[in-house]
Amino acid sequence: MKQFIVTMLAAAMVVNATAQSLEDGMKMYRYERYASAKKILQPLAAGDPQANYYYGLSELALGNTDAAMNAFVKYPEDYANISGTVRVKFATQGAEAGMQAANTLADMGKKKEWMQKRYAAAAVTYSKGGDLQKAVGWWEEVLEKMVTPELLISAGDAYQQLPSGGGKAMTDFEKAVEKDPKNSLAYSRIGKLMYNAKNYEVALENWKKAQEADPENPLPYYDMANAYTYVGKYDIAKENIEKYMQHSDKSTEDMIRYAEILFLAKDFPAAIQKVNELKDKGVNRPNFYGILGYAYLEDKDSISGVKSLENLRSYFAKQDPKKLYTLDYLTLGRAYLRNNMGDSANIAFNKALSMDST
Repeated sequence: MKQFIVTMLAAAMVVNATAQSLEDGMKMYRYERYASAKKILQPLAAGDPQANYYYGLSELALGNTDAAMNAFVKYPEDYANISGTVRVKFATQGAEAGMQAANTLADMGKKKEWMQKRYAAAAVTYSKGGDLQKAVGWWEEVLEKMVTPELLISAGDAYQQLPSGGGKAMTDFEKAVEKDPKNSLAYSRIGKLMYNAKNYEVALENWKKAQEADPENPLPYYDMANAYTYVGKYDIAKENIEKYMQHSDKSTEDMIRYAEILFLAKDFPAAIQKVNELKDKGVNRPNFYGILGYAYLEDKDSISGVKSLENLRSYFAKQDPKKLYTLDYLTLGRAYLRNNMGDSANIAFNKALSMDST
């Protein structure tokens, strides 16, 4: 009897640990920490359709469409995983094929069932080019059957993609925090929606509520970093992007944005370091050369002057001419002067003047 009790307790502990791991993985996915979600969920996927679904979604978000499809097809009768295959079709075959698959999923099952419509709606909401009006209709049907913060947030995500859907999106997000006052994700959504509506104070309040509800949620820090960047408060933007980096997966795109904000905050040594780290990893963007060219120009030693001009020349060679502005030519002129190339500097300055007068 004692051995039986010990065995049962051990089994219960395993079940609880697995359930907690699944919740952690799902949370990582919702917080857009896809690499972390994949790491947590992959060992669980073989024995749990829901874990497999979120594992597949994580692969898809990381751009691994084949791995995602290979995961989803392991549960061919599970609505969530069928929905995953719909998302892959959107990503690989386009909107028409994706919508056809979404409609097929929504029509599965019995008339009074709603779970298939939930997952069809999710596939359309989080894919490009689908019929969002149809997705919204499905969400409304689902919310007549069940109302949870997760479903409300997803419905709000669909509404806010419609031209006049902001009000309905806000209603759903607010209902989500009414049901769960500690829902950091819902506060994040409200903050972003309010920011886009130019209601900056309310946006800031909700981003702070998101941080208080779950300090591990990286999304409000990222949104605040961008918001402060747009109004020229680069030091505060830097503070927020650094908090974001503490809680994010530090993806390539994260590192690029971090380097850009370091540059805007005039932390030139750190910006140079981050850009060079990215280049060493094989990541290359035209604006990297602009950042390096300007940042090296602010360093007064002669070697930095040479590096500045080298990078600015590369920037002008690689950047789309339509994205070259007056300040770029002024900076190039300064770099030429720094290297005692007066004639070339004059050409760059005159180009800047001609652009400024048109």
